[in-house]
Amino acid sequence: MRRVRQNQYFGLTLWWEDYKITDLDAAGKLQNENILGASGGTTIGVGPSFVHDARNSVFFPTTGWYIEGNLLTFPEKLGSAYSFSSLDLNARLFHAWSSSHTLALDAFATSKWGDVPFNMLAFIGGSRRMRGYFEGQYRDLHAVQLQAEHRWLFSPRWGVVGFLAVGSALSNFKQVQENELLTTTGVGLRFAIDKARKLNLRLDAGFGKQTSGYYLTVGEAF
Repeated sequence: MRRVRQNQYFGLTLWWEDYKITDLDAAGKLQNENILGASGGTTIGVGPSFVHDARNSVFFPTTGWYIEGNLLTFPEKLGSAYSFSSLDLNARLFHAWSSSHTLALDAFATSKWGDVPFNMLAFIGGSRRMRGYFEGQYRDLHAVQLQAEHRWLFSPRWGVVGFLAVGSALSNFKQVQENELLTTTGVGLRFAIDKARKLNLRLDAGFGKQTSGYYLTVGEAF
């Protein structure tokens, strides 16, 4: 990406993935239903990307906006086994209530159209969004999610967080009002492995609808 104005960057994204399925459940949907992508395949896409980054820190921001957009097209003439397009939009806002308390907000939406293989469908879940749900447990052409996190640093190295999120994977955005949104809540512990750059070791526990997830990684969820 190249900076075109203060805090703003434009660039080009190239996506390449060779997806292989090595084992199938004899009673599973991939084996018994006509699902696009069940035999694997290569996906190659290219498109423009935009980032507005006005955060005061990359690893542990307490103020500022972060906005990102990516538009990718996967044409067969590039060698992609499936012809489709993808649009991702993400906006984050950080606000410090005090030197030790920060409110972090994250809104995300993604949309796919065309002949989309199942492994490239929009999804929710994982260590960054809708924590508590298995990554890809819910998949469809579109997905939306909104999450909030309260971060409290009670010492130079230690902190705790509480978070909640709502989201859904759906076949069209009109279903946002019709479908029951999935919810998740959770708590986390932070330990600064690099105090100067505010880089944290993250341990989170998320709890969704009849499901849960535990995550140990480096860096914040967003």
